[in-house]
Amino acid sequence: MRLPRGAALLAACCGFAAPALAGTKTDGWDVRLIPYVWTASVDGSVSHPALSAPIRAQASFGDVLKRLDIGGMVALEARKGRIGILAEALHISMSDTASMPVVGLPVALSTRTSGGLLAGEVRIVDTDALSLDALAGLRYLFSPSF
Repeated sequence: MRLPRGAALLAACCGFAAPALAGTKTDGWDVRLIPYVWTASVDGSVSHPALSAPIRAQASFGDVLKRLDIGGMVALEARKGRIGILAEALHISMSDTASMPVVGLPVALSTRTSGGLLAGEVRIVDTDALSLDALAGLRYLFSPSF
């Protein structure tokens, strides 16, 4: 039995960006390392051929935080004028134990998701009140089956 692919990250997410850790300018390039956090909850079902019906799996953000094994998200941005490169990496791993309905046997549940992004960016609006970038690139998400 396992949670649906990426359920911990897809159910609900809000981004909270921290101030850039490193902001250095070299030859006109502005480089920033930015850690960030997504809040998440789980809402789905778990099924197994031996069970007559799927089991509902729900966990609030607080529940997810209690079951978090490890997690991290970071972005690296390098910009020169209107053009730039954005790279992101994320990983989350969580686990819990539960009792199987009817027979009451203990079951270990876990989910793990990793991913990355590599994109080029162009600043299309840049004012004191607003900046807007257009991005094009590749995103990779991986949630292995257990």
